Amino acid sequence: MNGPRAKVERANEHISDLVSEIERFHHRNPYEVVREIEADTGDLLYSFRVRVALSPRLALIAGDAVHNLRSALDLLYRRLVEVNGKPPSESDAFPIFKSRTKAESGLGQVEGRIGRAAGRAVGGLKPYPGGNDGLWRLRELDVIDKHRLLLAIWASSRSVVFHHKMPVPWQDEPVILPPIAIGEVSRDCLEEGSPLTRISPESLASDMHKDPEFRIEIALDEPPVVQCEPLIPTLNDLAGLVSEIVELFAPHIEEH
Repeated sequence: MNGPRAKVERANEHISDLVSEIERFHHRNPYEVVREIEADTGDLLYSFRVRVALSPRLALIAGDAVHNLRSALDLLYRRLVEVNGKPPSESDAFPIFKSRTKAESGLGQVEGRIGRAAGRAVGGLKPYPGGNDGLWRLRELDVIDKHRLLLAIWASSRSVVFHHKMPVPWQDEPVILPPIAIGEVSRDCLEEGSPLTRISPESLASDMHKDPEFRIEIALDEPPVVQCEPLIPTLNDLAGLVSEIVELFAPHIEEH
């Protein structure tokens, strides 16, 4: 089990390196949110402006993490083949199918390679889109990274913040209450000049008005596999999934 666990550990090291790389990149103030009044409507417009282009190193490190996670599963499968008394083959790879139909037809062959108990455990993972989307994502991202860099982009998450003034009878000025943030409204892919939101003059003039707060982050965008989703949380989810699978099958290997 040293091989699969070491591959997961290496993937986590890449993710940690990526976090540090992103932090250094943000210190360069690579973007700005521009506020301007629209002449025709009087609306307050917020838009996204790029100062520094995203470094290709982000995609390179992300691809290294993905590849190590995929390799961890393939090493695990090879050990399961060996434990089942079969000679390993270059074609042995942890089975992740393109559809449920292909999984149903292919799991019999998997049982033949790694044994009935381990094969059923693989089937229980539902390794196909719509069954275990995390495994399907990992497979597809690894294939993409073999042919080109993964696409890292800017994205924004927007919350609506309500500001409220409460009249107080014994003083002239109202009390300004703490702002209340109401959830994450949307996540949008961004490029140079992308509009973030607009606020009407009526909202700006009201005692309770909406004021946007933006969380600009680096996202992974490879539709239909991953669409505009935060880069680090997406990789962490994949790493957690692979680690769980490695430990799930550890008893099948370590008892031999």
